[in-house]
Amino acid sequence: MKLPLVRAFVLTVDHGGIRAAARAAGISQVALAKQLREFETQSGRLLFTRSTRGARPTPAAIELLPEARLLLEQVGRFEAAVGADRLRAPSVALNPLVSLVMWPAVMEAFVARAPGVRLRLAEGLLSTTIARLRDGTLDFAVVAADPTAVPPDLAFEPILNCRAAFAVRHRHPLLGTRPGLDRLSTFDWVQNEAPGGYSDRLKKWFKAQGAPLPRMVSCDSLTTALGAVTATEAVACAPAALLAHPCLSSTVSVLEAELEPPRSTLGFLDRRGVPPTSAVAALQQAVRSACAGVPDAIVL
Repeated sequence: MKLPLVRAFVLTVDHGGIRAAARAAGISQVALAKQLREFETQSGRLLFTRSTRGARPTPAAIELLPEARLLLEQVGRFEAAVGADRLRAPSVALNPLVSLVMWPAVMEAFVARAPGVRLRLAEGLLSTTIARLRDGTLDFAVVAADPTAVPPDLAFEPILNCRAAFAVRHRHPLLGTRPGLDRLSTFDWVQNEAPGGYSDRLKKWFKAQGAPLPRMVSCDSLTTALGAVTATEAVACAPAALLAHPCLSSTVSVLEAELEPPRSTLGFLDRRGVPPTSAVAALQQAVRSACAGVPDAIVL
């Protein structure tokens, strides 16, 4: 049964005739009358008696009317839900690698998939996103994490494996010396410290190399971390592609050391078992497609 036929039937009953119903539907009387005849044919019932005074519903029509109204109400609720899903602005936290290096490609792909949909963005560091994911204020986050150490109520989908590098302030005393881990560990390290985050991987790496752990200065903001590194002799570790971005390369230098730090795994973090809206799915797909353009990275 076609929905336009059901609507024509209900409109004709509600407006007391074909003329008024056609006016309400914005179509001609001839077109509406044709829809009514087709509806009667498909239902196998005589639903209206025609006379010079118009079309009057038969007892069969009165019997069918509640079901027709219910069908149209259900369709209306479904269409409203689909529209709300499509237009609701996704709320997402993005790792700085995405917001700086990948963002032009992400936005271009997202607009093509979900034109007219707004976005709500936040900084995607693991320590600041878990609580917001749990309370529903974030749809998902793109973070650097250890896939084996994510809390059980959250799901982590790896999407990118990035080469990492050491960052220090310009004119740092270690520049040009190719230091080993023993020397690096004598300096403070500025990192985002969260259980299951990249700092855990760094600590395991130091331990595996038999080097003493440096003192970690925990930081929940890229801006604050940059300030700490540029104002002191602290060391930080970040994706090489991020450090090459002009916003960072003008502020910090890449330190060449004896050993390269462990690679960073970037991925989607969200609530386990919660299906994404269509706009969220479009944004995630846009991020996936932009991963191919990240230097020194492996798409997972």
